[in-house]
Amino acid sequence: MWKYYEIKNNSFSIFLSLLLIVFEYLFLNNFIIEELNCSDRSTKKSIKLDLTEDLHIEPSKDKGFLFYGLAGIVADSKGNIYLLDIWNYNILKFNKNGVFIKTIGRKGEGPGEFLIPFQLSIDLKDNLYVCDLSKRALIKFDSEGRFLQNIKYPSHVVKIDKILIDSDFNILCGYIPIGNMDTYKIDKFDQNFHFLLPIYEKKEYP
Repeated sequence: MWKYYEIKNNSFSIFLSLLLIVFEYLFLNNFIIEELNCSDRSTKKSIKLDLTEDLHIEPSKDKGFLFYGLAGIVADSKGNIYLLDIWNYNILKFNKNGVFIKTIGRKGEGPGEFLIPFQLSIDLKDNLYVCDLSKRALIKFDSEGRFLQNIKYPSHVVKIDKILIDSDFNILCGYIPIGNMDTYKIDKFDQNFHFLLPIYEKKEYP
């Protein structure tokens, strides 16, 4: 069954929408691969794949339910699923069965609000962290969506690429440092983003 996907006026969103439609057509129905390249090219086989649905996202009347710019997905210790939608400026929370629970955050300059969110991470206490390029901070929430704090980036960090929170709640950060735009670094910081030690450095951005 074909579904409508809202298409925004830029080439990336058009590509993403078409990709979703193709994905639905190919993978949500049984299909047959007619030819499989083998070591013996004279041999051709047919394979039938029977796909079983593992998780279904339930519809919701909440305006923030639709996905427009999925940029991150994490799961907590209870199996709840969190999706970061950078175009809707929020986090969508679902239970382990895919039933929608709530949205977290919104667009704005206040506490717990986003300007340019782009990455989502989670720690062992199920706290959520959203990188915000404009605020130059990690915006921290608990698993219920309550705002906890803004953790400001260090002044020498120009562009953050990846964020992970380790078992000691330290921040592992991949980034480009100020004054060295051709260098990529991964450093360890404490939970307040104070530098602890270097992990990796490469002179060319990967």
